Amino acid sequence: FGFLFLPALIHAFYRQLDRALPKDSDQQADPWRSRTPKVKDSFLDVLKMNVKIWSLFQFININYVPQKYECCSCAACLLLWNIYVAIKRR
Repeated sequence: FGFLFLPALIHAFYRQLDRALPKDSDQQADPWRSRTPKVKDSFLDVLKMNVKIWSLFQFININYVPQKYECCSCAACLLLWNIYVAIKRR
């Protein structure tokens, strides 16, 4: 079920990241043209890494982390994941 929404969610994250980053002079003229190569360069790498990291993390989180700490461990992993995607996007 997650594989159905995963590409759309990663693309939506990229779009929100583009809004947050400062714009170059070429992006102001035509914002979509300058963003497309960046997305094409890193999208598949991020998608593959997402499947690897989150599958392993959820397995560990569900089986080995105490239930009262699952939310905290998920938030910590999510923070690291967002940092990774932002660095990969740059």
